[in-house]
Amino acid sequence: AAETTRTLRLALTFLVPAAVGFLVLGLPFSRLAFGHGATNAGYPAIGWTLMALAVALVPYTIQYVYLRGFYALEDTRTPFFLQLVISAVNVVAAIAFVAFGDDPMTVAPRLALAYGLSYLVGAWVTHRALKRRLAGISGGEVLRHTVQLLVAVLPGALVALLIAGLTEGSAYLVVLGGFVGAVALVLLSFFFLAKRLGVREATEL
Repeated sequence: AAETTRTLRLALTFLVPAAVGFLVLGLPFSRLAFGHGATNAGYPAIGWTLMALAVALVPYTIQYVYLRGFYALEDTRTPFFLQLVISAVNVVAAIAFVAFGDDPMTVAPRLALAYGLSYLVGAWVTHRALKRRLAGISGGEVLRHTVQLLVAVLPGALVALLIAGLTEGSAYLVVLGGFVGAVALVLLSFFFLAKRLGVREATEL
């Protein structure tokens, strides 16, 4: 239980700021990577999909690390049944979300949101199942740690979002400069605030 919690805290310390970074900088990143050539008109759809997948990144990671807890207990049967639940939610949510409209530019982002929802449910049911085997697993501790990380990353992320908005539609080099500066700002402000908030994993990273 202690090792699973430690691994999860360390993984979230890296992935929460990464998820928030993709959420606020998905569009400029997509413009830089895919906004060229004959297919450059499709880069916003890729950007929105990356942003939707960023929402899924944290619950997916929680569920992934919890699965390793089951494997360490030499239990592969329970993860199989848990994956059935996740897959069922994913299918139902995907069908429902795609039914909201027929714009092909938004289908992939909606499927990504369905994926995130399925792993949010998956993280919850996997936590409850593992806690029955490892009483020391604390959902409250994981939630508090995640909130701390969000508090540490949000100030830099809001400024990065402002930079992205100001450089949107500008020349390539302007977008590139704004993107690099925004990423550096998010990282520096995150590690500074995380250390002030007592997130020891930030120092480990």
